[in-house]
Amino acid sequence: MTSAVKTRAELIEQVIDNLGVGAAGQAKAPEDVQKVDSLIDVSFARLAALGIYDVSNPDEVEADAFLALSAVVANDCAAAFALSGDESLAALARQAEGDLRMIGRGASTKPYLVTDRALGAGRRWRW
Repeated sequence: MTSAVKTRAELIEQVIDNLGVGAAGQAKAPEDVQKVDSLIDVSFARLAALGIYDVSNPDEVEADAFLALSAVVANDCAAAFALSGDESLAALARQAEGDLRMIGRGASTKPYLVTDRALGAGRRWRW
C-alpha cells in the first residue's frame, strides 16, 4: 500500500526524471537537485496565484496530485536545464495544469431540490 503523501525529495527525483537529465538507476547530481529544489516553491506559488492548485505543505505533496505537479515543476525548471524549447514538456505541463484544476476543485455542494408531485405546475386547483 502506498502512502497518501509524497515527500519533497521524491518530487525532486520525479522532476529530474521528467526532464531526462539524470541517468536511469544512478544517483541524481547534487547540482540538479539544488536547481530543482530552488524552483519548487516558485512553481507552487505560480500555481496558487493563477488559481490552478494550492499546495498546502510543499514538503509533503498529496499523492493524487504528485505526477501532475512533477510535470508542471519540470516545465518550470526546463530553462535551468537548457530545455526551454521542449514542446513535449510544455504539452505535458498544460495537460497537468488541467488535471490539477480538476483535482483542486471541490465536490459540488449544490443540493438537488425535490418537490412534491402535488405542487407541480401541471395541476391546477379550481375553487
